[in-house]
Amino acid sequence: MKILYLTARQPYPVTKGDQIIAYEQIKELSKNHEIYLVSFYNKDYDVLVNEMNKYCKKLYLFKDSKIKQLIAASKTVFNFSSIQANCYYRYDANKKIKEIYDEIEPDIIHVQSFRMAKYFLDKNIKNKSIDLIDAYSLNMLNRAKKAKNILKPLWYGEYYLLRRFEKNILKNYKYKFIVAERDKEYLQDSGIVVNYNGTSLNNENKKEINKNNNVNIIFQGNMSYYPNVQAVIFLIEELLPKIKLLCSNVKLLVVGSNPSKEILKYKSEDIEFTGYVESMKPYLNSADMAIYPIFSATGIQNKVLEAMASKIPCIVSKEAASGVLGLVDMKNILIAENLDQYISRFEYILNNKDDINLIVNEGYNLIKEKYSWGRNVSVLEKIWIDKVVKEK
Repeated sequence: MKILYLTARQPYPVTKGDQIIAYEQIKELSKNHEIYLVSFYNKDYDVLVNEMNKYCKKLYLFKDSKIKQLIAASKTVFNFSSIQANCYYRYDANKKIKEIYDEIEPDIIHVQSFRMAKYFLDKNIKNKSIDLIDAYSLNMLNRAKKAKNILKPLWYGEYYLLRRFEKNILKNYKYKFIVAERDKEYLQDSGIVVNYNGTSLNNENKKEINKNNNVNIIFQGNMSYYPNVQAVIFLIEELLPKIKLLCSNVKLLVVGSNPSKEILKYKSEDIEFTGYVESMKPYLNSADMAIYPIFSATGIQNKVLEAMASKIPCIVSKEAASGVLGLVDMKNILIAENLDQYISRFEYILNNKDDINLIVNEGYNLIKEKYSWGRNVSVLEKIWIDKVVKEK
């Protein structure tokens, strides 16, 4: 098939969750299909082109910048559309994308995220699908509820605009995907297909915990993303002081791009921030455990899949666990709902090696069975071949 694949953020270098999905899907799809990529980019043009040319028949790239996004976002005042949806909509890009569509005559258009949905809202175009990834309005609602500053009304306003826009998308896209069951339930659309993320990591963590050496805790993700920032602050301010009373040689490694000033101030001998890294593998392999106190999660937390695939003991919040189907506390994961439970789960990992190995192996088997990119892409292909292409 000829696939016209639209994404708001460049798929490479990978720093955010939606980029992981786009990059891995394109790699997998390219084995059997022709991929025509439409994407905005803001830096690393040569790196992007060199990498994506390995998998794409042709690239159509639009230069982006913070200034362009701010100008586009300001149109919300006039069109009352979502700020983030406006950020990635350009009239000149829209004209060019329609020309690309006419030129390629793709078998399927695949739109990644609500941010690019405006380009193909036209009901007359049938051969299209959209991956919402998660219910972003729910994410925005959670942020609005937790906000304690003058931006609170802005987050509530964006929540309302996003919720309305999501309903419009669901009405105009017949074939739609999302990564977690809870997000589908929130959006209340039976036509949404839940398509779980995959993970390309497959490492065994053979490093044993020794109380006489450092106990290395890892947290990874896009470190400008609000839920990740809040999670790291909880780790540093609430959890670390408590667990250091149990084990003084604890070190926290925060791996991920764009760490905000709000968390960089905590950098110390025991707390390290890496910034962007090429690969998570060496960092996950050196970790003794992963702790993910995500309190306002939507979608699937890729970080959880990565750690479980790397055979690392994981302590996660109820919110982070609910996005991964099949997780059961004390069977294949450790779930904590408050500070005391995080402390007790930490202590359990240190003192129950045999039981933890069983839990880790159960988690690894779950990820291996249900969360591969091959399985993820096969879901897309089945919908496209069985339904969309036949309706052209």
